[in-house]
Amino acid sequence: ADRPLAAGRARELIDDDLCAEVSGLLDGSWQVCDGDAGWRGLTAGDIAVLVRRNKRGLQVQQALAEVGVDAVFSGADTVFTSPAARDWQMMLAALVDPSAGHLARAAMSDLIGWSLDDYAQAAGGRAVATSLDELTYVVRGIGRVLRDQGVAAAFELLLDRFDIARRVLSEPDGERRFTDLRHVAELLNSAQIRDRLSAPALARWLDEHVAEASRGDDGDRTRRLETDRPAVRIMSVHRAKGLEFPVVLVPEAGDLYTGDTERATEAAVPVATPQGRMLDVGSGAGHREHVRDFQLESRDEELRTTYVALTRARSRLVCWWAPTRMNTAGSPLHRLLTGSFRAGETPPPECPGEVSPAEVAHRRPERFTDPQLGIVTVTPTPVAPVNRPRPTVPLLSVRPFERSIDRAWRRTSYSGLTAAAHDAAPMAGAIPTTDEPPLDVVDDADSSPARPAVPTDPHGHPGHLCDLPGGTEFGTLVHAVLEGFDPAASGPDHGIGELVDHWLTRFPLRDVPRDQLTAGLAAVVATPLDRLTAGRPLSGHPVGDRLSELDFDLALAPTGAGARTLGDVAAALADPSLTGEDPFAASYARHLSGHPIAAEKLAGFLTGSIDVVLRTGDDRDRFVILDYKTNRLPVAPGESLTLEHYHRAAMARAMIEAHYPLQALLYAVALHRYLSWRLPGYRPEHHLGGVGYLFVRGMNGPDTPVIDGHRCGVFVWEPYHQLVRLVSELLGGGR
Repeated sequence: ADRPLAAGRARELIDDDLCAEVSGLLDGSWQVCDGDAGWRGLTAGDIAVLVRRNKRGLQVQQALAEVGVDAVFSGADTVFTSPAARDWQMMLAALVDPSAGHLARAAMSDLIGWSLDDYAQAAGGRAVATSLDELTYVVRGIGRVLRDQGVAAAFELLLDRFDIARRVLSEPDGERRFTDLRHVAELLNSAQIRDRLSAPALARWLDEHVAEASRGDDGDRTRRLETDRPAVRIMSVHRAKGLEFPVVLVPEAGDLYTGDTERATEAAVPVATPQGRMLDVGSGAGHREHVRDFQLESRDEELRTTYVALTRARSRLVCWWAPTRMNTAGSPLHRLLTGSFRAGETPPPECPGEVSPAEVAHRRPERFTDPQLGIVTVTPTPVAPVNRPRPTVPLLSVRPFERSIDRAWRRTSYSGLTAAAHDAAPMAGAIPTTDEPPLDVVDDADSSPARPAVPTDPHGHPGHLCDLPGGTEFGTLVHAVLEGFDPAASGPDHGIGELVDHWLTRFPLRDVPRDQLTAGLAAVVATPLDRLTAGRPLSGHPVGDRLSELDFDLALAPTGAGARTLGDVAAALADPSLTGEDPFAASYARHLSGHPIAAEKLAGFLTGSIDVVLRTGDDRDRFVILDYKTNRLPVAPGESLTLEHYHRAAMARAMIEAHYPLQALLYAVALHRYLSWRLPGYRPEHHLGGVGYLFVRGMNGPDTPVIDGHRCGVFVWEPYHQLVRLVSELLGGGR
């Protein structure tokens, strides 16, 4: 140029020439060598554009898109700053509260796809594809699905009902928008499952992350690439570290604004002083020198960054230089090509911006003798859009499935193994009423048959939790509070009140008074666990001795001749040599062996999550399993549930009917394997403790009633280590 350009104009010209360069490389005449694979045609996926700033990368992507070149930008911007995140904000607000304002905003998002004119016509009662009343009805229905089945199910309904894929993907930037919509949906689904969020809490979660992203505080949700087709890759130099590409284009190598040191009045720079490092924010002697030092350091850092960019190319490297008023003199490329320095020295921090590399090459040709280095003066002209042919996609047909499916090999759990039993009952975990014939349950403290029901004292003790409502959400709430409580927290309730306040916002249950729930759960953690922990309550164990939600995923035997069934587990439970004539084990063995689920095969993988593994004992070397249960036990007509209803025989009966002994045994096997892998010198007869099923409604602190030597609400079972070892072998395909 005859005179310096404005930086913005220079970038426009560089983008025009970059598009021309890419179009020329993709005209079919260029090839690249793939090592031993030989030569092949150059594709868009072989080209990388490296930029310093995300904003610049988006500009280059837009320029390439305008001339018909596929390009993807893998910048550091987060999906929470995308239009898709705002669309989901509006949709969640409408799903939670489908009022007119929320519905109007959601209707004009990509998730529904109405235009402003569509909404105006619908609101005015004129004919459109969907009436406003129908839209309200549909959104309310999807809102119920969101609450009952989660984000994944709600998104699938939105995809189907509003034809999102076809509608959005038909737009020029449709792949980008659709990818972001699905990405946000998956993040919402993960958050809902992980944090057990209700629909309003999910909307607040998204609002918070969008706000954080707008402040630059949420950078861990980088946007996904929108296409798998070969496309020019645009990325930051930082992301390109360690990578190589056949062709690298660097449009910013000669573009760096360095500011005016003489006019700088404010800067935050670290300064080394005799008193240590200080922060100079623009006052005092030496400020300008500090700013000048800081700028020199920044320019050298840009030089190092440019070195990274220039060394990413295997076969072809193209950089751009343009004369600008403020952005050329201190840029890395200008310093390298026009500065006077010897090999091994750092180029001058700034060189005259009006001197072009071509002029230097003319005056000092010895600096440009390498035949692989060329300086080309160009007059950029906009490139006309090119409609490049898409690869021909063959017609697809359905492949016939000719193999048989091994349905016995699966990923299952205790719930999966016992699903048939629970489905057959009126409800999962149901137990017979007190007027049915009792099971032959024998108390494991002596050899006499246990009474099927203890006569209930009409003046029995009503526990704090006895009259609270049941349901899945209540059970989840109780588990969340007990999982988070810390015995070292201040106050008599160990911080349970704060946890209740927190989780009641996530599970706003009616008829659950905050103070009553707090008092009840504080009493639960203060209830002695008797012989399971030598009488110490849960609150007597520091949080470091409590491992909550221990997930396990155990390999089972392969199918075939060696496959085992739950009937084999029942046989082990019935073997006195393995149980020490444990009457509880024998009772459940009879129940399991006669049940249809005894035929369930144990093949594939067994997964689950143990509520608590507790380290206890005088030497803290004994490990026990705890499982929280919020079950309501049956009472006689006219009676109210009391602590005394949770006597041992009633709990044993409930355990057997719900197949909890099987769950306890599977958990014991998981802990046995875990300790054998992780605990040096592990001996199950010493380290493996028992299992405690804590029926929290029957636990009321140290004063919890004790009936026939057993504390109400605390069911303890200590299966012999020989039984645990054998069942572990059975699950693995052994004996």
